[in-house]
Amino acid sequence: EVLGGAAVSSIETLDISRNSGGDRLGTELAVLAGHQSLSRLFLEGNAIGAEGAAGIARLIASRGTTLRWLELSRNCLGVGLQSLGRALQENTSLRYLGLSNNGLVDADVHIFCGQLTGNTGLEELVLSDNCIGDLGASAVAGSMHSTRLVRVNLADNMVMAGGALALFRAVEKVTRIELLDIRQSTASYWTPNVAAAA
Repeated sequence: EVLGGAAVSSIETLDISRNSGGDRLGTELAVLAGHQSLSRLFLEGNAIGAEGAAGIARLIASRGTTLRWLELSRNCLGVGLQSLGRALQENTSLRYLGLSNNGLVDADVHIFCGQLTGNTGLEELVLSDNCIGDLGASAVAGSMHSTRLVRVNLADNMVMAGGALALFRAVEKVTRIELLDIRQSTASYWTPNVAAAA
């Protein structure tokens, strides 16, 4: 077993980053379902794909979970993001979800954000270093209205003027937003024509 059968019932933070556990690690994490002490889980850089994401989703959706922080950066989730989105429809404890550098594209993010509708727990969503363009950015902007997100990171993506404008409009209407990061996105090089708007 990847987890080695360790007794984890009283662990609050579990860091299994950069262990190349792959999908097997993700599926074995489902054994943690129901552990009420686990609040922070770090799984960065494990080559977790769709199958492993389904196991993690079972953990997230498990009754009585207290998981508040989930770091999944530097994996290869792709369509596995949909499993996490379905799990978040049932989960209200997760506050932070890190999804940087997962090769996510607009279609993945569009479906995921639709699944987030009505989620009352998630406050911070990190989607930096992916392949997200205007469609994905617009979906994120829509999720700002239907969730409790306060911090959104889309740095180092392919967001152009249309996606940036959708995000800016959402921030104008959703006053609880504390952070919107689109650094190093293509939109960073776009400057609105203020004179034409005046």
